[in-house]
Amino acid sequence: MRIYIFLATVALTAMYYRSVKSAGQKLDIEGLRNMLKPVSGSCKRKTGASDELVSKTHDGEFPRDRNLMCFFRCISIMVKTMDKHGNPRLDDIERYAATLVDESIEPLLRKVGVACYEEVPKGHDQCEYAIAYAECCFKMDSSLYFLPY
Repeated sequence: MRIYIFLATVALTAMYYRSVKSAGQKLDIEGLRNMLKPVSGSCKRKTGASDELVSKTHDGEFPRDRNLMCFFRCISIMVKTMDKHGNPRLDDIERYAATLVDESIEPLLRKVGVACYEEVPKGHDQCEYAIAYAECCFKMDSSLYFLPY
């Protein structure tokens, strides 16, 4: 059952990505949040991250709760900004920003993404890296934080 949920989520995200790309439509922060809702829901179920913990990240609280940390890893892998071995994919982050994101915020998102890629140390713990990267992005510019509530 889990594999079907995962595959459906990936398929929906890919279809949305293709439709945005072909329509030339670019997304603002709210559009990015909406695009990530199915991914976020799937990752909450997979990791056991609570709605409360995820919601608190919007207030700048990123506790090192294992479920929450792995929630961020799950999202990163599902949207292909991290490979399954935990390696961040900066080229993909920049390509998605250029392809999907509205021109008014794209340079800012790209700047934050690259800065945090360079700032956050890559370690052995993929979940720790994923939450540290998300926290870095939030601290650099919380107005660009697009994780769904």
